[in-house]
Amino acid sequence: MGISFEQYKHDRKERETEITKQPNLAHEEQRKVLLIEKADIELQLTNAQTSYQQYIDNLKERIKQLAEKNKYNKADQIFAQVEHDTEGAVQAAAESAYQRRLTAKDNIR
Repeated sequence: MGISFEQYKHDRKERETEITKQPNLAHEEQRKVLLIEKADIELQLTNAQTSYQQYIDNLKERIKQLAEKNKYNKADQIFAQVEHDTEGAVQAAAESAYQRRLTAKDNIR
């Protein structure tokens, strides 16, 4: 789930390209949703470092929520994925490893 900053920017640009092609095919209501999504992506790319950090923060929050709901295995899988995928973001990987240990400890209790 976690990705490097460069991959994050690449994915955003790729999605923006997809959206640019889709409005011609979409119904009016879908077109509005796609245009809003495109504007959001453009804003994310304008502030790429900030939006990437928000992405990582949101990912960590979702993981914590899963752990709180006693979905240890799923939370552990996501933490492991974050550890693996965020090699470029060492701080996020370290935080994920720490949170993973906390959830494992709580699961033992």
